[in-house]
Amino acid sequence: MEKILNMKKIFDIRIRIAFRWVVLTAYVILIVPILLFFFGWLKWYLAIVFSSILLAGTYFAIKKDYWNNRDNIEISVRNLFLVMAAFAFWLFISGSCYTSAAKCDIIWRSSTLRDLVNYDWPVYYPDRDGYLCYYFIFWMVPALAGKIFGGMWAAYIALACWFMLILLTAFLLITYYFKDYRDSVLKIILLFMIMWSGINILGDSLMYFVGRYPVAAGIGNNEGYCDALWNNGQSFCFLYRSNDDFLSQCYNQLPIWIVVPLMLQNRKIHNYAFLGFLLYPFSPWGTAGIALMMLMDAVAFLVKNKSISKFIREALSVPNLCAIFSVFFVFSMFFGCGNYFEGSQKFGIIGLKDINLQILMGIIVFWLCEFGIFYYLTWWKYKKDYLYVSVLFMLLTMPFIWVSSRNSRDFCMDATLPQLYMLMIYMIGYAKEEFLKKDSNCIKKLALKNCLLVVFLGLAFTTPIFDWIGDMKKMYDVNKISVQDESVMSFSDILGYEGGFPLPMAIHVEKATFFKYFARIPDTDQWRWLPISDNLSNIRNIDTIDEYFDYLQGKDCMIFIAAQEMPGDCLTQETVDKVKQIGFDENINKLLEKEYHSFLGIVNNGQIVTENISGDVYITYSGEGGDGDTVSMESGILDHEYCSVIDIGNGHYSAHGRGLNIAVWDNAAKRVIDAVVFDTHTEDMACTRKVQ
Repeated sequence: MEKILNMKKIFDIRIRIAFRWVVLTAYVILIVPILLFFFGWLKWYLAIVFSSILLAGTYFAIKKDYWNNRDNIEISVRNLFLVMAAFAFWLFISGSCYTSAAKCDIIWRSSTLRDLVNYDWPVYYPDRDGYLCYYFIFWMVPALAGKIFGGMWAAYIALACWFMLILLTAFLLITYYFKDYRDSVLKIILLFMIMWSGINILGDSLMYFVGRYPVAAGIGNNEGYCDALWNNGQSFCFLYRSNDDFLSQCYNQLPIWIVVPLMLQNRKIHNYAFLGFLLYPFSPWGTAGIALMMLMDAVAFLVKNKSISKFIREALSVPNLCAIFSVFFVFSMFFGCGNYFEGSQKFGIIGLKDINLQILMGIIVFWLCEFGIFYYLTWWKYKKDYLYVSVLFMLLTMPFIWVSSRNSRDFCMDATLPQLYMLMIYMIGYAKEEFLKKDSNCIKKLALKNCLLVVFLGLAFTTPIFDWIGDMKKMYDVNKISVQDESVMSFSDILGYEGGFPLPMAIHVEKATFFKYFARIPDTDQWRWLPISDNLSNIRNIDTIDEYFDYLQGKDCMIFIAAQEMPGDCLTQETVDKVKQIGFDENINKLLEKEYHSFLGIVNNGQIVTENISGDVYITYSGEGGDGDTVSMESGILDHEYCSVIDIGNGHYSAHGRGLNIAVWDNAAKRVIDAVVFDTHTEDMACTRKVQ
């Protein structure tokens, strides 16, 4: 009993955290990855120059606004443990740290981190003659940990710690903004940070009810209820991210959650460019979003002070200039080289002529469910706050803007993240004032608008809950706590991927200013980290069918073959004999018949795993691959749609061509090293390879 009482006393202890150290931590989170980039990508003397400029700006920013701040943030040990435990669960279930069920975008996030760990900096792909070029700065610290301490497991552990540091810092910054350290207020902040979302279940239900969305609300985050509004190549599939979706999909932009509260608690023009450009390497889209809010403050400054000269003096402060001539200067050149940013100079606005009655209805549902209901219920309290009003205007209009292509919604999804986070902070303030204020009476708390707000917030908070249930179901179905799509292990090898994602690379950089004058010269002969057995390393240089099967004979590999269309029209006895040499039996002679034959076959080290030769019928196979991965294969001929499927794990390895589609798994390297089709319907039996 005494131990329990002592434990309770420990948990009741209130810790005081100096606010200036929280701010210093926030700036470390923003600046250290940028410094690592400078020293990893730039020539050493330029890295010193730009790092010195950035650190000088940081020194003046902290000294002027924070160093004399003696405020403390108070939090009990119990609440600190609660916050850390809640964030730990959230990180686990998000799928971002190689746990739980990874979302669709994580395949690219994980590949980026893996290449940053396994390649020298700057990351250069000799086989593609291209450089990694993307806003990958978020991963610099975890990648460095992976390099130093032994690979991807170290990187993922560091990534989890990096996440926790960012989330705790964001939590403390919001806590300080309200300067109310009651336990109830801290719990409200924590609740909103994890659960904040649009009312997606309502939007999905409304769109389903009117016949404009094919799936009723259920397991999943239900955010895509406007997808059915895609029309004429326009981006009418509006989508605003919930906090859970943000953490689960595009978490590399998470420093937005650091910059927004820093801006709110220190709304001064002399540090706005500094803050905005510190965010730029992490999130160009987020920088655009927060710049709009900063612009509103700049206009208010001009109106209030009525002095352009004073505005110029504030805007041209030392921190602002240092950020412009270091971070913005370097990263503008760097981003300008990448394939991913090629179309970013193009933009437009969805025209009124493209909006019909159904689309207008969908837009209204989107507005209401994502932010409109929240604004309606809280308008009376904040209607005189120009930032609150301007955020409403931004959320109304930003989905109509497209950047890079007419059917892109990246601007809609990501440039609005600062606005949605700002709205969340307003909602926390409203809940604190209306429900947790010490002198507020019960009648006021039970006012109709407040009751409705609780109901709609409850509906909004189903978004992450339904998403978590879906993740848990996926883990349960495969009996694993980590369900990952690893069809792309590196951007140097996308054999198993089928989709339209542009590779985040800079190629043909001979005339690019950044790589010509500023970047370090990489070792073009550096070791290509993707493993492959020595006696299989030449496989992708072979493009004749007989030589191909000769090369595979006796190798430690698993060979998958799926036929599409008529596989035997031009096959010769010599070629079929070579197929038998790698392990198939005499039944393979049936392929010589000038008839339609579906065919699926697998041999492992010369031993048959499966061999199925049929007539003009659709056949399938399911089993296990060499490393325990699930294997799914299909072969379809004339009357059953021409098709060939070779799926191993999450990868899709059929070249989907006429003839024999072949995938080769290197048993020692534990990966697919080649995917090819030989057109056996023509005499030359031409070779076509999947792009690696």
